[in-house]
Amino acid sequence: MTRPTLYVFDFDGTLTHCDTFPLFAYRVVGRWHWWLTLLRFLPQLAGMKLHMVDNSRLKERVMTRLFGGRSEEEMAAHCRALAETSDTLWRPGAVQLLNRLTHEGQKVVVVSASLGCWVRPIVHRRYPQASIIATEHATDEKGQWTGTFRTPNCYGAEKVKRLKEAFPERDKYHVVAYGDSRGDRQLLAYADEAHYRTL
Repeated sequence: MTRPTLYVFDFDGTLTHCDTFPLFAYRVVGRWHWWLTLLRFLPQLAGMKLHMVDNSRLKERVMTRLFGGRSEEEMAAHCRALAETSDTLWRPGAVQLLNRLTHEGQKVVVVSASLGCWVRPIVHRRYPQASIIATEHATDEKGQWTGTFRTPNCYGAEKVKRLKEAFPERDKYHVVAYGDSRGDRQLLAYADEAHYRTL
């Protein structure tokens, strides 16, 4: 019996032509604040590139600086607004493939290190049937963003871990994965069929 296929996609740079984190930050704090924040963290960003600084911890520090103390309602509104203007973000090849898979009724999963609060509305605006696995943000007792994560950063090996949790019966699926960066290597290795920078 032929196994059903599970199509798994990274989001930023794979389905989209750019990283959506800066676009979200522009919307929330403005470009000037975003670039000043990057300058402030430049030494740590360089350390991350050299594998001397942990990706997840640095990401939380940057998000705390940018978004900490903002209300859930405000941030949800920014996520919806980004989704409403997201049509130009998609790679044409990705749209063509996802349209076909959706028409065929295939199982599509998007696995992203970006925050689910904006990945989910962007993807579901076009493909409401897709499953979303992403990093999830944390809020405090007042409903304000802390800048930290409620789930582990969905990057590298964590992508495989989260996919296994969502679809534990690995032998029942033929897994086809698409990715474009170092953070997707473990996911691509896990797949039966891997596509690197092909959309």
